[in-house]
Amino acid sequence: MRNTGPPKLKRLKSTANLQKGEALQAAADTCIIHIQVPRPFINNLRMENLGYSPNWKEYIWTCRRQATPHPRFDHLWRSGQADIVRGPICSTLSTQLVRIRTENIQSHITEDNVMQLLSGRKATQWVFVQRDGVDRLAEHIRGKMHFIIFEAAVMSQSYQEKGCVDSNY
Repeated sequence: MRNTGPPKLKRLKSTANLQKGEALQAAADTCIIHIQVPRPFINNLRMENLGYSPNWKEYIWTCRRQATPHPRFDHLWRSGQADIVRGPICSTLSTQLVRIRTENIQSHITEDNVMQLLSGRKATQWVFVQRDGVDRLAEHIRGKMHFIIFEAAVMSQSYQEKGCVDSNY
């Protein structure tokens, strides 16, 4: 199978939510989905960290444009490389990011574009970048998922009150 670029994000649609009249909002809305995954499964995955940096800015900008990243980022998405890429969540709408000119990426994308928890720490995401990793994840969590969807700020506050804040990586 030919790998032509990083996986594209797809909006998930829920028939149950639509039937309940809870129509999905525009892509600008953000929610956090918290799932529990067995530690042994996570420990066996190849993980790459992409912290807030000039590389993060370029990678996020490129992916939001749905373009193939520079070859120096191949280790983040090519088959046989990382299973998970872990890093800060960019809170800026794709429609705004894609308008930034190449020469302005580093000056226009700042820490203001990173989602912050109420604690002040950067919110992080784990992105499964290999299809087989997603399939293995599905096996481990099948029948064990419970979704509570909140707005990001409300969810962060709720978890902080329970002592379940995002852990450092």
